[in-house]
Amino acid sequence: MQDIFDTLFADLKTNISKFGRAFVPQNAIQPVENPSCDRLYDDLLTTFNEELYLHMHAYIVSTHALFEVFFEDLARRIMIKSKEYYDKKNKVNKFLIKLISIDKIAGSEIQKKDLKQNIHHAIEALLNKKQDNTKKQQFILSLKNIIEQAERIFNTYINNNNSIKNTNQTGIYDILCLLGVNHVKVTNIRLYQQLEYFTKQRGDFAHQGIITGITPANAQTLIDNVLLIAQDVTEQAKTLITSVA
Repeated sequence: MQDIFDTLFADLKTNISKFGRAFVPQNAIQPVENPSCDRLYDDLLTTFNEELYLHMHAYIVSTHALFEVFFEDLARRIMIKSKEYYDKKNKVNKFLIKLISIDKIAGSEIQKKDLKQNIHHAIEALLNKKQDNTKKQQFILSLKNIIEQAERIFNTYINNNNSIKNTNQTGIYDILCLLGVNHVKVTNIRLYQQLEYFTKQRGDFAHQGIITGITPANAQTLIDNVLLIAQDVTEQAKTLITSVA
C-alpha cells in the first residue's frame, strides 16, 4: 500500500508532466526530424523569441504553484501524522516541539497569548513537586491544548502562504526546514542554487513581468531539480513523524 507522502509526490509528478505537455513544444528538447536541421531546438534561439519565452515562464509559474501546493499539503500531513503519533504513543515528536517553539509562523495575538498561557500551565504542572493526579491531568490537558493551538496557527500560516522560499525565510520550504527537514543548502548546494533560480524566475515574471531568455531545456532542468528536492523532502517526512528528542 502506498504511503500518503508517496501518493502526494506521485500526484505532483503526474501534474507536472501534464503541464509540460501543455507548455513545452514537442520539438523543444528533442532533435528535429529533418536531417539537415538535426540539432536541439534550443540552438535555434539565436534571437529573442517572445512567444516561446512566454510559454516557458508560464510553465515555471504554473509548476511553481504545483510545488507550493505540494509542500503545503505535505506540511499538513506531517502535522496530522504527528498528532496521531502523539495520541497513539503519548510522545511529542521533534516536529511538534519545533512547531511550538519557532516564532516565524504568524498567528493572531489571541492565538499566541492562548498558546503561551497553556505552555505556562503545562510547565507549572510539570514542575509541581507533589505531582498529584490533578496536576498530571492538568499537564496532559495543557499539552493537548498546546498541540491543537499550534496546529491552528500552523494551518493559518499555510492558508496565507504564497511562496516556496523567500528572503525572509518564511516560505513553506523554509518553514519545513525549521521544523526538521534537512535544508538542501547544506546537503546539496547545486540543487539549492537551482531552487533559488527557479523561485527567482517565477517571482520576476509573476510580480514584475520580467521576461528572460529561458529555454525549454533550461526550464525542464530547473523543474527536474526542484522535483529532486521535493522527493528528498518526501522521504524525510516519513522519518519526521517518529523522530523524538
